[in-house]
Amino acid sequence: ASRALVLDGDGHLVRYALIRTSAGPHLGSGDLAASGGSAAGASAALAAAVRDLVAGRPGAGAELVPLGIDYIVAPASTARAVAPELGQEPTLTVFPVPGGTVWHSTLATGELTVLSGADLASAESGADPTGAPAQVLTVAGGPASPTASVDPASGDRLVVLAEPASGHWHATLDGHSLVPKTAYGWAQAFELPQSGGHLAITYDSGGRHLWLILELVLLAGVILYGAGAGPHVQ
Repeated sequence: ASRALVLDGDGHLVRYALIRTSAGPHLGSGDLAASGGSAAGASAALAAAVRDLVAGRPGAGAELVPLGIDYIVAPASTARAVAPELGQEPTLTVFPVPGGTVWHSTLATGELTVLSGADLASAESGADPTGAPAQVLTVAGGPASPTASVDPASGDRLVVLAEPASGHWHATLDGHSLVPKTAYGWAQAFELPQSGGHLAITYDSGGRHLWLILELVLLAGVILYGAGAGPHVQ
């Protein structure tokens, strides 16, 4: 799914937000907020990308790749303030829209990417990418359970999910578990064998679903009790 970086503000103060899905946040999304070092690393990477973009620093467009961002959106007032700096980035193409401006990254990126060779070694060492990944996978499934078809290839490969690394993420290829890794110092990744197949990634939220069901049962009980304990008119 395409991800958008939304900018708002002026030349002195820029606020930003990362929109992961076109549907926006879902009920309960806040309960799944990532925490820990990887989440802090992801937040720092996003902040650095925004800072470098609005400062017009060379290579800032490549910083969007591990975050899965291929669109930057800004309302008209903000677009006028940041357009000179973003216009210096050769990997961004600009087109106006009613009430604002959209920049599209020409670097291939996505929710699931495959790295190999020098890019793999660089990502595992914690370095940011300098360009597009070897392959962007076409993703199906929901945000917490992406799936994709992987072609066979020779050499070591790493499939990277544009989300903070966590022990809750698990991956299988044709039912066989994959070894978890960390890319760019914060992103969830898995070792990908040379064979191809059906890649499935899941997020284990632990007992969260059971707690939600229990809360729903308790809420229903309170409502029914309150209705039964109310005044009766004869």
